[in-house]
Amino acid sequence: MTIKISEEIKDSPSHEHIEKIKEILLQLEYNDWLQNVLFTWQWWFLLTATIMPWIIWWKLVDKARLLEIVTYGLWWILVAVTLDDIGVTLQLWDYPKQLMFLIHPLGPSDLTVIPVTYMLLYQYTSRWTSFVIGSFVVAFVFAFVFEPLFIKFEMLKFHDTVIKWKHWYSFVLFGVIAIVIRKFHLLIVDYVKEDNNTINK
Repeated sequence: MTIKISEEIKDSPSHEHIEKIKEILLQLEYNDWLQNVLFTWQWWFLLTATIMPWIIWWKLVDKARLLEIVTYGLWWILVAVTLDDIGVTLQLWDYPKQLMFLIHPLGPSDLTVIPVTYMLLYQYTSRWTSFVIGSFVVAFVFAFVFEPLFIKFEMLKFHDTVIKWKHWYSFVLFGVIAIVIRKFHLLIVDYVKEDNNTINK
């Protein structure tokens, strides 16, 4: 479906034009969410995917390393939400079915599934070799299993705009980001430990 905007507005838009279009878009998104998403099986699935991983994580997490592991997860949340928001803004992808219409990035993924999975991977892999292998195994599952399923069930859609996003882009991105975040996080952990040792002397 094509929505036409006058050439005058496209060539010389004003702030008022942009605000009006945003207002219309917000109302359309709300009506779509209310009529076509809320209480569908996809909505219930996303709600479950938001809650259940944290329950499982709490049972498995090493409580003695809780602060260290949670901090690692927070880095993941920050990166996942930021990149997802950029992707949605650039119209590389979109989420036709969302848990909450006001949240554009897929909340259950960015705030739950991704950070929880990588926090557990971080906890259970002490060596770099096992972590890197594990990271790309997880990346493979996310990119080549979860993404196609989400597309099939209308919870994710790739757009052909700036670039046509492909699953292997996600695979590489997940794997590389996991390694970069772990390296950055370990530098901070080592610095804090060294600083504490200096204070205690």
